[in-house]
Amino acid sequence: MKAKIKEGDLIISQTDKSSRYAVLSKDQYLESGNLHTSKDREIQWKEVKYLQSQLNSHVWWLANILKYGEKTDPSRMLRNIQHHSLEVPEMSLLIKDHKKWNQESNEPVPSRPVVSGEQGS
Repeated sequence: MKAKIKEGDLIISQTDKSSRYAVLSKDQYLESGNLHTSKDREIQWKEVKYLQSQLNSHVWWLANILKYGEKTDPSRMLRNIQHHSLEVPEMSLLIKDHKKWNQESNEPVPSRPVVSGEQGS
């Protein structure tokens, strides 16, 4: 089993409600993830950079309207809430073990997508 996990044939994922673990084949995991991303549009890095610039502008205006950091150091506080690394957060799946699922049903494993705000690839 360890070899299959190391090779990427088996995926161990945390469950949604019970915080247990589920073991899925790579195909099952990808199929479940595709259910959440099938309508997504792939974008180029140029657009990621543009969107990040737009979001940072909105954050700047909102911080000014709310007088964020006015009593301390506004420029430092603004640096803390703006993002400049161009990292795209990774998505992982929490398997819904509280939902009924039958392997013969040809339905993807029920899951909940979770996108980390900390780092990307």
